[in-house]
Amino acid sequence: MKVEGYIIHLKRAKARLPQVKKLSACLPVTTHVIDAVDAQQLNAAQKRTHQKNVYRPRYPFAMRQSEVACFLSHRLVWQTLLDSDNDAALIVEDDVYIDDADFKPAYALACEYLADSYVRFPKNLNERPFKSIASIGNTRLFHPASIALGMQLQLVSREAAKQLLKVTESIDRPVDSFLQMRWLTGVSSIVISPSGVTEIDAQLGGTTIGQKKSLWEILHREIMRPIYRFKIYLLCKVHRPNAT
Repeated sequence: MKVEGYIIHLKRAKARLPQVKKLSACLPVTTHVIDAVDAQQLNAAQKRTHQKNVYRPRYPFAMRQSEVACFLSHRLVWQTLLDSDNDAALIVEDDVYIDDADFKPAYALACEYLADSYVRFPKNLNERPFKSIASIGNTRLFHPASIALGMQLQLVSREAAKQLLKVTESIDRPVDSFLQMRWLTGVSSIVISPSGVTEIDAQLGGTTIGQKKSLWEILHREIMRPIYRFKIYLLCKVHRPNAT
């Protein structure tokens, strides 16, 4: 299987360049740096990809321009994979630290069972296994009962990228929130643990997506977040992977 790596990096985040170089050196595949879509430079066509209330359950928060840009950055990598002759892409955000001791067996196992799937390498294991796929030592690959948030590192097959591009021509929520909805994506999302992945954005000057929120927005999120999560949980329960 032919795999290449893509590190998503915002060009103006120059303080992260040393980390990008470290990632390029430690990843087990030929790696390219992808210029992230810049929220400060979205053109009219990019802005139009964001449409409110496209899918159910309705996303209860306003999407920030930085979240739109992040989603478009991942779509850019999916398209880059399809434009290549590769079978899969190892997609990495630039605020990730990789521990080889855990990552090497995790990556090997993920490659062996990738097929047409999308493998998440979470920074923290917040997913409960629903159906085991394979294991080597203490490394486990499984279908989760529900899909957690986070886009730190993923192994995406060509077929998964093709399908994800097809269903994300319009977006109404952040990319990790959208990928929770496997009944809409049509993509088999699986999880590897331990992943060897740690997020170190705080050491690199903080996130490039977040921004200061008003008191009203904070209160609104505190009220609506658990309601939205419960709706997603119920739908994930209904649309669990085939257990046979």
